[in-house]
Amino acid sequence: MTETPIAAELAAVRAELPRVDAKCSTLTGLAMAGLAFVATQVTHGPSVVRALMGAAGVVLAAATLALLAVIKPRFGRTGFRLYARLSPDILREVLADQAAAVSLQERDLITLSQIVHRKYLGLWAAVALTAVAVVLAAAAIVTGAFA
Repeated sequence: MTETPIAAELAAVRAELPRVDAKCSTLTGLAMAGLAFVATQVTHGPSVVRALMGAAGVVLAAATLALLAVIKPRFGRTGFRLYARLSPDILREVLADQAAAVSLQERDLITLSQIVHRKYLGLWAAVALTAVAVVLAAAAIVTGAFA
């Protein structure tokens, strides 16, 4: 049996979910390590260094919150969430009806694509925030070295 275009696209979108979640999980760990470093440095040095480290900490906290929002489970109304609400008889009817099965796949494809898109937007925002925090921390380190 050949795979339909919808099924192929659905498989591709489903493959993106663990990829983006893995990227976010890795970046969350790095952001938390950065927060730990900033927390140890925010009370040392001249006031400008402390201010820069404090700003880096706030931006890293925002990046961490964005990442946590990305990896938070989404409870949509497709796939297993839909099937969990159906009786066995209804599920058999839906899956036996080719048009209904295609309609379910189309809805899954749209919903999962929207979820993946939102996750990548959140990841992009977290990466941008992390970059700002790194610049602030670097500026604090350089300022502290010449103070």
